[in-house]
Amino acid sequence: MVSGNITMTRADTLVAAHCPRHDITNPANCTLLRALPDIFLDSIEAPEEYNIVTLIVLNLMLWVPLLMGLFLCWKFKAKRRALEGCWNEWFCLIILTFFQAVTSLPDATGKCAFVYDKGELCSDSACNSDWGEFGAWVFGRFSFDFCGDMIWSGHTERVMVGLISITRILADKYGDEWYATNKVKIFAFSGVYLAFVVYLMLSVHFHYTVDIALAIMVTSITMTHDRYLAFGVMFFEEYKLFPPGRSAGSSKIAPTGDTTEAS
Repeated sequence: MVSGNITMTRADTLVAAHCPRHDITNPANCTLLRALPDIFLDSIEAPEEYNIVTLIVLNLMLWVPLLMGLFLCWKFKAKRRALEGCWNEWFCLIILTFFQAVTSLPDATGKCAFVYDKGELCSDSACNSDWGEFGAWVFGRFSFDFCGDMIWSGHTERVMVGLISITRILADKYGDEWYATNKVKIFAFSGVYLAFVVYLMLSVHFHYTVDIALAIMVTSITMTHDRYLAFGVMFFEEYKLFPPGRSAGSSKIAPTGDTTEAS
């Protein structure tokens, strides 16, 4: 489909079909719709203005598990668990960068048009006027400045890394019997906490549901896969695995459930 000198793709027609002037170069003239059907977002009306209280609560709930996990790593000297968390963050950052590079969708709010360059400032004032650059920087709300969704939820991933790390650190500290006794309570609390974070993200159309689902699936696998985590620790401790006087062949890494150094 061609309009003037602009060649329009199928994705463009989704926007242009709701644009009175059929001018995809000026999204401000269009009533934009999200490109992805989303059963959860479709049932929640996008807010006209973002509620600052909701965003503050959301970001506090994002950082509390991560900071608590770091505090417990420091308090109990759980260096191994800290390295596992860092390794998973690094791996997920690669995933985030990949999806950011290969996807070109409007953000989940439905206020932004399709863009082809992730560094292109959105021409629709609705995308930039809510908080301005400072608010976007503070809250990490990239869609305020730049249009486009990444098909990945870093918020969900970080909350899960924090919750799983806390559980593993406490299990290491207090033993298997403590973990077996409190396992149901831990899972219930973690599930409710994560569900509330997800609800807040969806209520402000922070993410598509598929972003959150993908992050939950990948993080659940990576943060509970012992060999994957052991490889990450080995990677970070490459020059510390072989103490003086020991051969490389006789050195081994400590089991995942053991926070002490390998002997």
